Amino acid sequence: MKAMVVNRVGDFALTIGLALMVVACRSLDFGVVFAAFNLFAQTGGYSLMIDLVCLFLFIGAVGKSAQIGLHT
Repeated sequence: MKAMVVNRVGDFALTIGLALMVVACRSLDFGVVFAAFNLFAQTGGYSLMIDLVCLFLFIGAVGKSAQIGLHT
């Protein structure tokens, strides 16, 4: 049961991270996303968006692969 809950948390975080990528960059292509985030970082804008995308993608990856802290 615990594994299913952790997996759902990972699913939800990964979905949020991908949705934020689409909102910020209008694409899921990593080439486009990296170029857009590089431009955002150089101009000083959207730094919070970059942090949130990275955080949610990290939580999603950790939850989906049951890394330390979320393993069963």
